[in-house]
Amino acid sequence: MHLYLATQQSKPTRCTMVTDHQMNTQEFLDILDSTWDTLVQLTKSKGHEYANSDNQLANFERLSETLGLAPDAVCFVYLAKHMDAIQNHIREPERSTSEPISGRIDDAILYLLLLKAIYACQTSQKII
Repeated sequence: MHLYLATQQSKPTRCTMVTDHQMNTQEFLDILDSTWDTLVQLTKSKGHEYANSDNQLANFERLSETLGLAPDAVCFVYLAKHMDAIQNHIREPERSTSEPISGRIDDAILYLLLLKAIYACQTSQKII
């Protein structure tokens, strides 16, 4: 399986991001706060829906058994779906999508945190 990076393009497209704004530290901290709030809400809504229990990782454990994959591999598949959407946006930012790119980025961050939780459970360590 070949992984194609967003920087590997078959046709010339946008090469730079044009912006007239620089981000100061407080603006970045505001993004961090907002993102954290979004991730908490996603966990409360989607997390319970997917896990269908108090075990936040139940979905990955069920699919691990069903598919014969390790829980971290199942999580990575979910993460890869969002990373693929992000790469598509980088290649073609003008293309219409079903979800804003910020939502895909939030989902990817959450799956990375879930992956971290899976590893914490596998090593019986608290990763904080």
